[in-house]
Amino acid sequence: MARAYIERTGASVICVSFLKTINTDYHKFNLKEALKPYQPNELEPQAVTSSGHTYRGHIIDVQAPQELTERLRRYDRWDWPR
Repeated sequence: MARAYIERTGASVICVSFLKTINTDYHKFNLKEALKPYQPNELEPQAVTSSGHTYRGHIIDVQAPQELTERLRRYDRWDWPR
């Protein structure tokens, strides 16, 4: 939903989050009505539809789950600046 609000302001949005998608299905929300980004919005349940994309159904590289797991481990071990 945040993407939809930002796009309604006229900005372009690029969403990247591989750390949040490990072994998780993805659902894209499709709005049937335009959001008003500078005021409260109330959406009726029928105004929002979702199209699902399964994690396992969209793996192109069978090594991807192991590579993402290793990158997450390296990220967790990173010596954060103080």
